[in-house]
Amino acid sequence: MFKDETVEALQYGKPGKSDPRKTPAKPSERRKGSKKNKPGSAKKPNKSISMSKGTESRLRSMMTEHNKKGKGSKASMGALKSVFRRGAGAFSTSHAPNMSRSGWGIARAKAFLYLLRNGRPSNPNYKQDNDLLPSSHPRASEQAVEDERQLSIIASMETLEAAKYGGKTVTTNKPFRTPGERKKFAVYVKNPAGKVVIVRFGDPNMEIKRDDPERRRNFRSRHQCDVAPGPKTKARYWSCRMWEGGKSVTQLTK
Repeated sequence: MFKDETVEALQYGKPGKSDPRKTPAKPSERRKGSKKNKPGSAKKPNKSISMSKGTESRLRSMMTEHNKKGKGSKASMGALKSVFRRGAGAFSTSHAPNMSRSGWGIARAKAFLYLLRNGRPSNPNYKQDNDLLPSSHPRASEQAVEDERQLSIIASMETLEAAKYGGKTVTTNKPFRTPGERKKFAVYVKNPAGKVVIVRFGDPNMEIKRDDPERRRNFRSRHQCDVAPGPKTKARYWSCRMWEGGKSVTQLTK
């Protein structure tokens, strides 16, 4: 079992080569989706997320204890439920040995409460749930604002078209954020055969710092953005678009 004072730091961080968290859960413990909760139910604070009475009671106790201390931003059941669901969903691909799926979700909730309480995460790489922070939190808008700015720039570079995907109408060539997913962004595009596919890109553990000339130059060189960015159906193409610099939006739309 893990001690409470270390569990916040345990779950997050970019695992190294020998980190046991890189080991997926056993096949018998892996799950995809939920029978009780619809896809996307944890994209924003959602107190309607269904879970066991025991888990909900524990989250409520954690919230009450946190809010009683009056330190930092207040916690809500909607946010904690969404954080827990994201953590439980991530268990299949990244977990700590000897910890259950529920324990992994609780660990993520504890990491989130630490962030609320202290204004910063116990592990600097924990940024996946910043979109669930209350607006009063100092980190609530930093990355969200930057992400939206980048998405707006990318959208201005492409011709947007309405198309059908999975029975619903979507807009192609317009990236959007995907909170709680394995990738930070996604975009619908048409492949050479004319079929609409979804391309996911962006490391949720990394911040975009394209306005730093050296970082931008290194990224674009490393991914050959100016030489061979690849087709629109590949993640590299959209990542390169995200790291486009030195041009105004007007120039990019020409």
